[in-house]
Amino acid sequence: AALKPIKEWSVDVPAPDDFKNHHVEVDAPALPLGHYALLCASDSQFRLPSQAIAYNTVQVSRLSYIERRKINGKQEFLVLDREMGAPLKGVAAKVWSRTYDDKSRAYTLVPKGTYTTDKNGLVIIGASINSYESCVVEFSLSHDRLRAGGEFYLYPMSVPAKNMTPRTYFFTD
Repeated sequence: AALKPIKEWSVDVPAPDDFKNHHVEVDAPALPLGHYALLCASDSQFRLPSQAIAYNTVQVSRLSYIERRKINGKQEFLVLDREMGAPLKGVAAKVWSRTYDDKSRAYTLVPKGTYTTDKNGLVIIGASINSYESCVVEFSLSHDRLRAGGEFYLYPMSVPAKNMTPRTYFFTD
């Protein structure tokens, strides 16, 4: 059974005849919080095979994040309100580790843990000792969810020796 679309609209796109790549930005109607599939077609009935059809997924969220890798191998996420830029306290960060399953010969997502942002909107996810992991994270606060784009990697990092002396070299040729 076909699902009823949440929103429908059409856009007239110029049809140049120069066979070069062209890009068009189109404003989409506002949507409530959630995860959506955006379907586009050159025919309003989405008929195959004579028409072009494309899709992509879209997330609508008030959550945003900044991430960085710490020198000790931990991954740090700063979760912010997308509109105000303020740090968000109490955001759940669910983490899954991407693990290879020998039996099924495929990668699966295994729950690694759930973390919570502190009063500064900060959450730090640590690396296991002698373990290299590819992970994904999803942030949630009330009914708002944001699946982070891409993966991040956790692995122990070697800390530089403290007895290192900075040196400056001058080349005068």
